[in-house]
Amino acid sequence: MSRINRIVCLFILSIICSYAGLDSTQSIDTTFVVLIDCTGDGVEDSIVYRISGSTWMVPLTATYTIKSAGKTILDETSSDEALDGQFPSEDIFEGCTEYLTCKKEWYFNRVPKKMVQLVDKKSEQRESLLDSTSGMSIPDLVGMFYADSLGYSRKKTKSAVRKLTAHLRKNDFVILTIPVIPIYPSIPRIYDPTHKRFIGLFGL
Repeated sequence: MSRINRIVCLFILSIICSYAGLDSTQSIDTTFVVLIDCTGDGVEDSIVYRISGSTWMVPLTATYTIKSAGKTILDETSSDEALDGQFPSEDIFEGCTEYLTCKKEWYFNRVPKKMVQLVDKKSEQRESLLDSTSGMSIPDLVGMFYADSLGYSRKKTKSAVRKLTAHLRKNDFVILTIPVIPIYPSIPRIYDPTHKRFIGLFGL
């Protein structure tokens, strides 16, 4: 089974199991798992997305954990108090007009599908994402991170960008997007194996 099919099957299984028999008074503790190589080392990593709450009528807690080679490389939790007050709203997605239906759709369908974008060697957008002449490509945006967040000199920034770009050109790679509040744009991220961390692609 291909990696893309593997992701789709995991999503479908989770969504079918999660929707069955739910009502507004039930407690929620549902986990979605995606198996995909986030780090570019050729080995599948696990992305675990868990949502929990005492009932559907209160703000939920969302946890995102990524494990690679037995180590946790990302672990984030959000209490969705600010988000809960946004339901229902067409600003979240078209057709979001009823609180409970909209909320379930967001957590069980929209979030899992938004989390992972696989950019393989056959992807039509691969070249534009890596084309440093565009001004808003991955090399451009990670260069801003190296310079602004890590304080790299121009020479060190160029060297780090070249190294990461060469790595991405040789491998399939994943763009990770963890939604926080749907009415605000989420920041895509990409894994940098040299710095062993995810880098935010502000502006992508």
